[in-house]
Amino acid sequence: MAFIKEDKTDAEVRGDYLLAATLIIENAYKRGIKCYLVEARTKEGIFPGGTGYCFVGFNTTDRGWVYFCTSYVCADREFKLEIGKKLFQLNPGYGTPQYDDTIVSIHRLPLDQ
Repeated sequence: MAFIKEDKTDAEVRGDYLLAATLIIENAYKRGIKCYLVEARTKEGIFPGGTGYCFVGFNTTDRGWVYFCTSYVCADREFKLEIGKKLFQLNPGYGTPQYDDTIVSIHRLPLDQ
C-alpha cells in the first residue's frame, strides 16, 4: 500500500493505462516488490466480444490479491475483482455502464525483469 501511494506514475502518464501499469510494475520490481499486470475481462463492453480492464496486482501475505486501478482518473484506487460479479457494482463511484460488466476472467501476468 505504501509503495502504490508513493508512486506517481499515474499522474505522469495520463491516458495510457497500459503504459502506466507497466511503469508501476517496473518501479515495484526496482524496490524488490513483485507486482503483476492484471486484466479483468467482462462479458460485454464498448467493443464486441467483451472488454478488458487493466490493473496492477500484488499477492500479499495478509490480504491475498490486492488490485489497483492505474489510470489518472482512479488515482491508484484499490479495486475489488471477483469472477461472476459486476465490476462497477463491486467498485461504486464510476457510474453504471450500459453493458454487462460481469467479470468472466482475471489474468495475472508477471512481467520479466
